[in-house]
Amino acid sequence: MCAKRHPHAYILSFFAHSSAAGTLRVAVRSPPTRVPPSSDTGGVADFLTPAERSERMARIRGKDTGPELALRRALFAEGLRYRVRYRPFPENRRMSVDVAFTRLRIAVEVRGCYWHGCPEHYRQASSNVTYWSGKISGNVARDERKERLLEAHGWSLIVVWEHERLGDAVERVLDAVREARDADAS
Repeated sequence: MCAKRHPHAYILSFFAHSSAAGTLRVAVRSPPTRVPPSSDTGGVADFLTPAERSERMARIRGKDTGPELALRRALFAEGLRYRVRYRPFPENRRMSVDVAFTRLRIAVEVRGCYWHGCPEHYRQASSNVTYWSGKISGNVARDERKERLLEAHGWSLIVVWEHERLGDAVERVLDAVREARDADAS
């Protein structure tokens, strides 16, 4: 048995219904709302409405990410105590570091490969290229400014990329902390 496809709808399912009339019932729904291709989307159609896209993007975490939480747990398990989302410069309230050892002036940044343009793994977006390339290059420039500012004020910055093995990252932080404590003691 074959059902005719309605030209403006998707057929979810159909089934024969045995009734006195012997009719065929077809469950039909309208197609998903689709934003037409434009220069904003790089010529690619978006199957989400602008409100749905905004909601999805808003769910992307900027703090307490999986790699950041894993690193913090591992550092805590090693007996290290630190400040989270510390702002080393009171005059610049927007600039913070993920993990800070304030007395030793060591800052640790956990960076996502896509969002911060990892030199090993970053792959350019395939849609809306102009927006995303500007966004990522802006993030990289902000990271470089933060690094220069921290170093100018006597801080050491350790950058941990999300692709790094957790054990290796913890060992790098432990080495930096031990070295700073030894220098502080002498």
